[in-house]
Amino acid sequence: MLLVLFLGAIAVTWAVLNPLGAVPDEQWHTVYAAAVVRGQLGSGPDGTQVTIPGPVFSDPTSCIRFTPEKPLWLCPGIPPGPDTTITMGTSAAGYPPLYYAIVGLPTYLPFGSTPWLLMRLLSVALGMSLIGVPLLLCRRTPMHWIVVGCLAAFTPMVAFLVASVNPNGAEIAAAIGTCISAVALVRGLTDQDSTAARRAAGALAVTSAYLMLARPYSFVQGVALLACIALVVPTAAWHQARALRRMLAAWACVPAVALVTGVAFQVLKHGTSGGASASGSRIQSAWDMSALLFDYVLETVGIFGWRDYYLPPWLMWLGVAAAVSLVTIGIAAGTRRQRFGLITLGVGATTVAPLLGAVFVWGTEWKNYQGRYALPLLVGIPLLGAAVGHFRSVRPGEVGRRLAPLVVWALLLENVWGWCMTVIRYGTGLPLFVGTTLQPREFHWFHSVPTTVVIAGTIVAALALGVLVARSIRRDPGWPVDARQPSGAPEHVAA
Repeated sequence: MLLVLFLGAIAVTWAVLNPLGAVPDEQWHTVYAAAVVRGQLGSGPDGTQVTIPGPVFSDPTSCIRFTPEKPLWLCPGIPPGPDTTITMGTSAAGYPPLYYAIVGLPTYLPFGSTPWLLMRLLSVALGMSLIGVPLLLCRRTPMHWIVVGCLAAFTPMVAFLVASVNPNGAEIAAAIGTCISAVALVRGLTDQDSTAARRAAGALAVTSAYLMLARPYSFVQGVALLACIALVVPTAAWHQARALRRMLAAWACVPAVALVTGVAFQVLKHGTSGGASASGSRIQSAWDMSALLFDYVLETVGIFGWRDYYLPPWLMWLGVAAAVSLVTIGIAAGTRRQRFGLITLGVGATTVAPLLGAVFVWGTEWKNYQGRYALPLLVGIPLLGAAVGHFRSVRPGEVGRRLAPLVVWALLLENVWGWCMTVIRYGTGLPLFVGTTLQPREFHWFHSVPTTVVIAGTIVAALALGVLVARSIRRDPGWPVDARQPSGAPEHVAA
């Protein structure tokens, strides 16, 4: 429960602190959400036209976008819109409607900053439900390594997206929830606890089904993630699954139907053609993109706003180091099949997924690709590495006991740095860091006093919960430890 509250506090802080419209394409996703809850999926020759209440469309950060030296107070904010309906195009039209049907409900209120913020908070609630429910289902089971993996997977970029009106955040959260649910299911099977197995199977069915329907082509990543999960599941769990095969088969129908639905929706709305028109240009796109593969991985830790400010490289590498540590433990402790699964996921998420996207989806527009698109696979790297450590009961547990608080403090440091940079970027502009003289009269806070108090409260809550999570993990006596060795006996690590 502490972990869920901790991650939720981080996400809520981003939702309230980040200016409205300061997330890529958020204004277009807001428009599409208003259309979906009114029964529209896009029409017209290109399928992007929707009819919505006039006030819903606003772009409050457009005047400073891609110009980080400009503070937010130069923008007029959310201007009052006409009371009539308007018809317009949105780049989000044609996305699977599930996410938008949930977060679009506040658009029935007189639109302004409050309904927009409510949409963000609904997005946070959805994302934390996809992560939190599987965690709560296995709260009575020693899952220490999975807690560490979840902390490593929940990078500031994940929180930034979960806390916005953008389906990418819930997609990533569903991937995290899928991994956690799978581990809980394996634990239930190996412990021969049919009740726990049924609950975990239900959570796995729901989270993986949502992943299939989150965004265009997310079903591809969902299938790939499930395949890698299957590779790291211990053989004993497969044997135990035979006793519950009917129940498991019934729950498996849920993501299977979601997969078929996602594929059908994609074909009907977008066809099967990729962004490039010729095989030569597709190959060239993949070749051009290959030089940026490591940059894409770093992006998944923290590039904020409209990609105009970011964590310093040393903090980005700190976020990557946590994932690398866990997957290294998994590879060292796992069986041959589990190692193959971890390596396959690592190569697939960091290399294959971006290059296939360049060939079949983006084509000559590959420069629009962002690392966050691969996050549903990338978050599986630390989680499945931790899962293997859990399945193999890696000893001594002191490794995980000491690693977990470090990941907590790294996560807090990364988010606090991101929050401070957000305040500076939108309050004064980033030239403050390159020698520009700052006049006190130029600093304008971009939130009202009550909102500022709420932001301060959520930051304090996140810090306090982080301390509690770190202490709880450090003091938990359930970590596996080595049996006491006779005096003079060589020490070893059992896996």
